[in-house]
Amino acid sequence: MQIKTILFDFDGVVVDSESLHLRALGEVLDNHGIKYPDDLLENFVGRSDSSFPDLSPLKLVRS
Repeated sequence: MQIKTILFDFDGVVVDSESLHLRALGEVLDNHGIKYPDDLLENFVGRSDSSFPDLSPLKLVRS
């Protein structure tokens, strides 16, 4: 079988999953009792998960 087409879905091109990803991240933080500023998730748009600790190492507070 010869492959004729390969489809890459960069987030937002075919399926916009960014809002779902941010909501899930917020729920994980909430479920672990971690408080964060309102703009934290907005500033995370377009970044990889591995960059999250670098984005806000001092802004996260466990309640």
